[in-house]
Amino acid sequence: LGRSFVTKLWNATRFVLGYTRVEEPREASPSDRWILSEFNRTVREYDRLLEDCEFSEAMRVIYSFAWNQFADWYIEIAKAAPSPATPYVLREVFSGVLKLLHPVMPFATEEMSHILGSDELLARQMFPEYDSSLEDEEAERLLDRTKRAVSAVRSFRAEAKVDGELKGRVSGEVDLEVFSALARVRPVETLDGAAKATLLAGDVVVEISLTEELRRGE
Repeated sequence: LGRSFVTKLWNATRFVLGYTRVEEPREASPSDRWILSEFNRTVREYDRLLEDCEFSEAMRVIYSFAWNQFADWYIEIAKAAPSPATPYVLREVFSGVLKLLHPVMPFATEEMSHILGSDELLARQMFPEYDSSLEDEEAERLLDRTKRAVSAVRSFRAEAKVDGELKGRVSGEVDLEVFSALARVRPVETLDGAAKATLLAGDVVVEISLTEELRRGE
């Protein structure tokens, strides 16, 4: 699966280990519900592919989830805007990822699981099972819009070469706390009279207030 992927998993292990283990779930945020829903869908697809003996495709599915959804987004959300449920959800999802990766990464995943406190070998544990109650289309739609809005601002930052906090407003339903934390945009009610950049992110529109420096392209 590649050295960079293994490194990403070790980084995730250290991050999860930094949270005190929570045995009982607490009130989940939209982001928590989103990652649980996405992982649940991944489990269903993984099981289907294994039943069809499409082993390489099953590994691609869990690789994509672990890299793109869990590591690139959920861990970043957990750093910037954690909820009371974050420690529980982090460990639950990451432990599930390790179980699904175990057939192709037996030694690394066993070591990571041991570091996280598991006393039982992954080889003796059951795979995660699909649970229809975890599907949450509302949370998935909300986080999809939120991620698109964050990505739009990050692209704007790269093009404008700006690094500090921005002021802006969002038209469209997003998780405002997550958007503000990841995009580093301070939400304002209105930008009336201010020069602004309009960023389109599907059905979400982000308006960024332009400072004098930004208008001059400095």
